[in-house]
Amino acid sequence: MTTGQGTVWKLNPGCELHWRHWDEGFVLFDAASGRTHLLNPIGAACLQLLALAPTDGPTLWSLLRAECALDAGELPFGELEALLADFGRLGLVEREAA
Repeated sequence: MTTGQGTVWKLNPGCELHWRHWDEGFVLFDAASGRTHLLNPIGAACLQLLALAPTDGPTLWSLLRAECALDAGELPFGELEALLADFGRLGLVEREAA
């Protein structure tokens, strides 16, 4: 699953997310699926940015690095692609053609 310029990511509209911040991470409960997820700050910021608006991969990468104060070396684009693929498999996000 690639995150090219033409791919727009969004939160799965079927999710019903409830957030809790604990120390160095976040606990996310999706009431729709009954699943609980433990997220690091980058994963949480990614989902929170997608909650604001559907976003293409390169724009999300830029926004996420700014939000978390990371440079490109600290968050390679491939890691964002892997994160989005994981979130997709968990049913938290989905993609659509731009």
